[in-house]
Amino acid sequence: MHALNRPEQLASWLFGIARNRCGKWQRRARPLPFSALGSEVDVAVPFVSDAEEMEEQQQLLGRLESGLARLDPESRRLLEMKHRQGRTCEQIAGEVGRPVGTVKSLLSRAYKTLRERLQPEGNDA
Repeated sequence: MHALNRPEQLASWLFGIARNRCGKWQRRARPLPFSALGSEVDVAVPFVSDAEEMEEQQQLLGRLESGLARLDPESRRLLEMKHRQGRTCEQIAGEVGRPVGTVKSLLSRAYKTLRERLQPEGNDA
């Protein structure tokens, strides 16, 4: 696992993970709480152990690092400035000497490329 560069950001990083897991849980397909005949059906939430959760996070982090490594240097630099240094698109544009719209477009393309590379194999959704 890549070392966290700023320990003071640990809480927001962990909050982001928790928020993503909650969103994933809310979006999952759920059976109806009752059948067509009106009898109740028990709805069970699958148990995911901490070890399984950590393993899934490690795999995702590894795929993210791999995807970032394959991006062109300019895209990596923009993502670094945006997400590790916490800069706005306007600040990035001023530093790299490009229009704000260009910076936003380049970031958008980088996100799209990463999404495609992070998508699990065999999942065309």
